[in-house]
Amino acid sequence: MVRRSAISSLSILFFLVIAGCEGVPDHGIRESYGIVKDYTGLDGCGFVIELEGGEKLEPFYIDSSFVLVDGQHVWVRYSILEDHSSICMVGSPARIYSIHEISCNPITQVGLDFPLASLPDDPFDMDTVFITGDCLTITLWYSGGCKDHLFSVVELPIWCGTPPVPPPQLLLCHDANKDACEAYLQETVAFDLTGLQIQDSTSVTFVLLLNIPGSNYSKTFTYYY
Repeated sequence: MVRRSAISSLSILFFLVIAGCEGVPDHGIRESYGIVKDYTGLDGCGFVIELEGGEKLEPFYIDSSFVLVDGQHVWVRYSILEDHSSICMVGSPARIYSIHEISCNPITQVGLDFPLASLPDDPFDMDTVFITGDCLTITLWYSGGCKDHLFSVVELPIWCGTPPVPPPQLLLCHDANKDACEAYLQETVAFDLTGLQIQDSTSVTFVLLLNIPGSNYSKTFTYYY
């Protein structure tokens, strides 16, 4: 389960004010998921952020209070510094406006007797869904701003045990905690897929569903491990 406070949710919609960055040209602000990689020892390199798709960022300006750690999963808001030169020639110099860590949370498993109608079904809008390593990472939007919101993924029980067994179905749920505020907030959540692994196999196919009334979203993913 993932719980975000209203304050932390709002913070990702604003720039961090970074001392000493005045006058640095801004060539377009972007947002992306990434993994921190430690390139220390390679021609003066330090930590590099490898984005989804393989692009690498060399952080030139970043909030000094955020501690980069090798292997860390992050959501980053940045711009490329076209007038700066790469230090170690592995990525693009970048100004980091905001960055926060994404934790890979467990998936909830329920039995056949679990009352599925009791699961929260508050609305939200999907943005991106992708698998990185063992994490299913989802970026979404929702209305709120005054109360904590809870996102969870439930693995639905399999009713048929006769081969061929259907692929696991994961249900993404949102509990808005009766938040009546209307700020449109972006959130990135991640869930641990290792519980889906099958012995003597290197991949598993699963289906992602949304627990929103009237939703017909159903997408199949393949998780390689």
